[in-house]
Amino acid sequence: MKVALLQIAIEHNNPEDNYLAAERAVRTAVAGDPAIDLAVLPEFLLGNPELPEPTNFSETAEHEYLKRFQALARELRINLVPGTLSQLHPTSADGLPLVNIAYWIDRTGAVLGSYVKKNLWHPERARYTKGPEPHSVFETEFGRTAFLICWDVMFAEPFLMLSDLNVDLIVVPSYWLGNDGAGQSHNPDSEREFLRHALPTRAFEAGAAVVYVNVGGDPDAGYIGLSQVALPLVGVKDDVVLGPTDPPRVIDLGDNWKEVLADAERIYKIRADRSDDAWHY
Repeated sequence: MKVALLQIAIEHNNPEDNYLAAERAVRTAVAGDPAIDLAVLPEFLLGNPELPEPTNFSETAEHEYLKRFQALARELRINLVPGTLSQLHPTSADGLPLVNIAYWIDRTGAVLGSYVKKNLWHPERARYTKGPEPHSVFETEFGRTAFLICWDVMFAEPFLMLSDLNVDLIVVPSYWLGNDGAGQSHNPDSEREFLRHALPTRAFEAGAAVVYVNVGGDPDAGYIGLSQVALPLVGVKDDVVLGPTDPPRVIDLGDNWKEVLADAERIYKIRADRSDDAWHY
């Protein structure tokens, strides 16, 4: 299984340019390695979530851009996760206008699964409605698959809930910067430290492969990258962790990556213990 980590930069107020940059990244990756099975792009792919008036991209996200990504996946015969798309949600009970959605598009251009972000970073809560549905999995050619998005990584619970559903693969589009919080006063690398340790840990906890793709950009503007693939027992696959300005990278999980998951469960028995009625906290 080959995964393209398409850690690209995103223009804050230009959805069409963002789409074209994403399309170029996908085409370039596939041209370089036609055996790519899955290409993943960052969160908020069409633009920054904190724009004063975000409807310029969200109104067309589902009806235009999603269809264009479907056509691209169908043409190139790959599985494609176009980061996340911000979409209008005018009927939300709390009156917030937007939802942040990840989609899985298969090689035929069909949408096999989607997920509305549940754990919202604090500034997003003024505009976004969190996903109301429980975490779930869907079937792909790689097995039981699920999404989480960015700030979901802060919590072990989503990963453990997906582990309870026997997930094999968790894909995490992200827009995580290094200067978003006050932690820099204690450690300027605090966000980098968290992600560097949390992502392999979440893979161990979930007993699943975790594909994390962050936004790229200038480190002086707070971008930290850290896109990677993590597996239980293995940790970060091939020790590849992208820097903020690194080009996209293809990671080959090999043909036996599910055997790694099975070995991890045989050793740790996390799923077996959590399914035991006598296990509790």
